[in-house]
Amino acid sequence: MNVLIIGCHKGLTRCVIKSLINRKVEFSFIGTKELIKSVSLSKLCKNYYEIDDNDFDISSKNISGIIKTLISEEENNFVIPTGIRSTLYISKHSRDIDGITNHFPISDYNTLSMLNNKWDFYLFLMKNNIPTPKTVLLDSLEIQDLKSNVFFPVITKPLDSENSINVIKSNNLNDLHKVTSSAALPLLVQEYVPGYDINLCIFSLNGNIKAWTINRRTDKGIVFENNKEILQYGEEIVRTLNYSGLIHFDLRVNEEDGTIFVFDCNPRVWGSMLHSAYVGVNFGTGN
Repeated sequence: MNVLIIGCHKGLTRCVIKSLINRKVEFSFIGTKELIKSVSLSKLCKNYYEIDDNDFDISSKNISGIIKTLISEEENNFVIPTGIRSTLYISKHSRDIDGITNHFPISDYNTLSMLNNKWDFYLFLMKNNIPTPKTVLLDSLEIQDLKSNVFFPVITKPLDSENSINVIKSNNLNDLHKVTSSAALPLLVQEYVPGYDINLCIFSLNGNIKAWTINRRTDKGIVFENNKEILQYGEEIVRTLNYSGLIHFDLRVNEEDGTIFVFDCNPRVWGSMLHSAYVGVNFGTGN
C-alpha cells in the first residue's frame, strides 16, 4: 500500500496520521512548511515535499505533478487529502494524474463543492425533504427585508465557514445589523434551534454506507449513540448523490420536542475521527 497524504489543515492532518500510526502504515507527505515541521517527526513519514498554500488553488498543477512522481505501479495508491481544499483539489485533478488509481475514494468535484457550500447544501436538503432549520441567504445589506422571513434568534455564518469560525448568534434585528455591517457577504442566516449538536460520520462507497458513527460532546466527554433517524438521513443523502468517500454531518436536536435537523456538511476528514478509531471504527484509510 502506497499512501500519500496531502495536508492543508494541521488538526485534521494529525487525525489521519494518528489513525495510520495505529496500523503502522508508512506514508509520504505533501504539505506546507508549517505542517512539515511536525509531520516529518513521525517515524512512519518516509519522505515529504514542501508546497505553498497557493498550490491548493484549483488552477495550480504543482501538487498533481508531485503526486505523479510518487505513485507506484506495483502497489495500491491511497492519496488521502486532509482538509476541504486538498479534497477539492484531488477531486478536480485526479484524472490528470497519469497511471493512478486512487484507492482512497473521493466523490466528483461538483458534488463536493455543492456539499461544502452551505447555501447550496441547504437547497439540496429542501429539495429532498430532509429537515433543516429555516434559512435565508443574505447577499445585500438590506436586512430590513428579512423581517418577514427570519425568526429570532438566528445564526449567521459564511457559506464556506469551518470549525464554527465567524458563526455568530443574533437575538434581534439590531444584533444582526452589527454582524452584517462588518462581515463579508453573502451570509447564511439560519433559525437558531434550542438544543444540542450531534455528529454523523460516514464512509460511503457509491452511495452505500460502509462505516458510520454518531456522537456528541457532553459534560462527560464524547458519547456514541445509535439513532436510526439520524442514520436514515445520512443514508438518503449519500444514496441520492451516489457518494463515495468520507463525509461528516452536523445535526441539531431540538431539546423541546426531539425534532432533528440537518444543517451542515463537511465532505472531508473530521476532527473527531480519532474518537471513532478509539471505539473500533477506523476511517483513516477509507477501508
